[in-house]
Amino acid sequence: MMFNYFLSTRLPQLEAVAEHPFVQRLSSGSLPSRAFTAWMVQGLYINDALIRFQAHLLREAPPSHRHILAVLLLTLSEDADWLEEHISPLHHPLYPETERYCQVFTDLERLPYPLALAMNWCFHRTYQQLWREAVPTNELMEFMCERWTSEEIQQLLSRLDTLVRPIWSQVDPEDFLRIIRQLLRLEMGIWGEALNAGAGS
Repeated sequence: MMFNYFLSTRLPQLEAVAEHPFVQRLSSGSLPSRAFTAWMVQGLYINDALIRFQAHLLREAPPSHRHILAVLLLTLSEDADWLEEHISPLHHPLYPETERYCQVFTDLERLPYPLALAMNWCFHRTYQQLWREAVPTNELMEFMCERWTSEEIQQLLSRLDTLVRPIWSQVDPEDFLRIIRQLLRLEMGIWGEALNAGAGS
């Protein structure tokens, strides 16, 4: 995986992801439904920011990149539509970590295109890996697992790989790792809050 090229610097946050109680319970089928729903609600806010970032990438992209990025934008929009039909943010507060997470995607719009595209690729590949290891225990979780482990998504992300690979040498590894550290810290904070929300279920 291309991401490994940038791991010459130890990244404790990455190691902590697999050990986080939320991830362990998601992958063992023991994650409380309320915790999962709380995480998905935060995901709705994040997905909205990600859609705006994806639209920005599409505007900045060279012609040869536009089709793949447009399909990915449509995929994110379809996910948001489905989730909004099944969960309501009204009963779940916006976590401070989620608000900061959304701001990161706004900040990414100021990055050079190669770095912004690499971050987009890394986010989606990491998200897909999380679903590959998940054991669904309800309808919502099953939908997301099937969606993000489908052949359709795999082919789409493989095509995204082909966009990133030729411009990888233009990505500053220090900037790349700095942003990853920031996103991982925020994501794990969201997982902790979601577990707290599901503690009574």
